Amino acid sequence: MLDRLLQASGLKRAVVCGGDTSMAVARALGIEALEFAAPAAPGSPLCLVHAPGRSADGCEIVFKGGQNGRDRFLLDVLGLTTCENSAQSYGGHRDNDCSPSVSSESLC
Repeated sequence: MLDRLLQASGLKRAVVCGGDTSMAVARALGIEALEFAAPAAPGSPLCLVHAPGRSADGCEIVFKGGQNGRDRFLLDVLGLTTCENSAQSYGGHRDNDCSPSVSSESLC
């Protein structure tokens, strides 16, 4: 379902909750690798997706286990900042020159 949503909507950031669900989604999206992009929550970083030839390639995703995370987890992910064209600049810190890359309508 997420693959079709990414294809149809042009969304570039997704959150998947649940450990087993995350594994199934990663396989369905054809994800070959994840690259750290920014801290989101302990154990659940924002990652750049590498899925050559697939709709998820180049998207940002957070996989979160089902039994962890704060009540504000989804709001925190929505407010994460990114630096387009510069995944190397994250370095595990928010960059003051970056702005939020999504609006509330673009989080799936």
